[in-house]
This record gives sequence, structure tokens and C-alpha cells, in this order.
Amino acid sequence: MARGAYPILGALPSGEQAETRSDSQEGGNEACCLGVGLLMHASLFTLPQAREALSTIRSLTEQAVAHYEEVLQSDDDRADALASCVAEWALAVDRLGGLPRGLWRVEFDNGVGFLSWRWPESKLDHYRLYDSTIERRLPIH
Repeated sequence: MARGAYPILGALPSGEQAETRSDSQEGGNEACCLGVGLLMHASLFTLPQAREALSTIRSLTEQAVAHYEEVLQSDDDRADALASCVAEWALAVDRLGGLPRGLWRVEFDNGVGFLSWRWPESKLDHYRLYDSTIERRLPIH
């Protein structure tokens, strides 16, 4: 699948088209270079708001994972295609207010920490404080 033709982009709100940046725009090679987790937000989410956003994000992630696995099975130049897949997923998550935190991990800032989700969890059931790592998530009671 060609770079920029990734199907999850059609699912962005209001029909927006995601724009990915390539290193060539800054004098580098053509590899996609969005840093997962480097996008900034000012939004704070309540648990119900984050769960609502997650319903779309989970669907986008499911599609991204399927595409990623498809690319892994192909004989094509996988590095650029995999980077593009992840970058486009991260951008879509970012536009929905989530914070991409690595491969298929998303967090939502709630003002005291982060509501935390990772693929393939079915719902948003974990959190962590700002001074904790994503590996030390706690269940929401």
C-alpha cells in the first residue's frame, strides 16, 4: 500500500485528512518520522470522555494492527511502510485527543495522571500518575 494511502485516515473527524511529515522535509531521507508520543496536547479528559474517544481509537488501532501485520508478511520494502503505518496511527490518535505512547498504547491526560490503554484491551480500565511509568499502570476501581 502506498505511503499516505493508509485506510484509517478516512476515519478522522469531519473528513480531515492526516498529514504525515517525512525526513525529506528537513533534509533527511524519505522515511516517515513522526515520533510516537511526541505530539503535545492541552486537553484534559474525564473518564467518560476518554472512554468515548477510545471507542474510535480502538477501531483505528484494530485497523492499524491488521495493516501492520499485513506489511510484515509482504516482501516489499517494509521499513518505510511500517514506519508510515505507525506514524499515521499516531497522528490519528493525536487528532482524537489521545497521547500515543509507543506501539498501540494510548493515554489520556486527566489532570492528575493518565488514563491508560493498550491494544488489545477492550476498554479503558487503567491509569497511572504523572510520576509513574506506563508499565506500572493501576486498575481503575
